[in-house]
Amino acid sequence: MGKTIYKFIKTGNWTPLSIHSSHINGDILVGMIKDGESKVTRYNKLGKEIQSIQRDNKGQRLFKYPHYITENINGDTCTSDKNKRAVVVVNNSGQHRFSYTGQRSEFYPFGVCTDLLDWSHHCL
Repeated sequence: MGKTIYKFIKTGNWTPLSIHSSHINGDILVGMIKDGESKVTRYNKLGKEIQSIQRDNKGQRLFKYPHYITENINGDTCTSDKNKRAVVVVNNSGQHRFSYTGQRSEFYPFGVCTDLLDWSHHCL
């Protein structure tokens, strides 16, 4: 059986690193890098960009290498960033909630998940 691949998201010069399909609303979250910059962009089901998350409210970079992405039932975007040595959590409005950096300098998060029932309403 032949398979057809459809291109429906345009990332321009940005290189995609990670992708997540929202179980809440079907949005697509894509972690990307370009020229030392990084961001997480939200696209709707039709591939239209609806949100780009790159910096906090103080202008500081949120990500260095957004490697894995998920979201919790509240719509918080949770991104593991092994180069930043953190899990970065941003609310559904794009505001930085917190970053978890672990207890030791050897913290290199390679994945991130939330529980299906989301008892804690947190990421990790």
